[in-house]
Amino acid sequence: MTLIYFLATFGFLCALPAGALLSILLTRRQMTHVPGAKSSLAKDGPGPDLFARRPRHGTQAHHG
Repeated sequence: MTLIYFLATFGFLCALPAGALLSILLTRRQMTHVPGAKSSLAKDGPGPDLFARRPRHGTQAHHG
């Protein structure tokens, strides 16, 4: 009985983060599939801006 209880709790603990990740991925896919400004902001907002700002500052420093 202890093994069954341990496996049940272990599976439950493993299912919680897995379910959270799946829900996050599903919501992100729905956001990307929906056409409009929100999806474009979600795609191009945070990530590319950070990566694009760094080379711009570097080129400005080199030109300066």
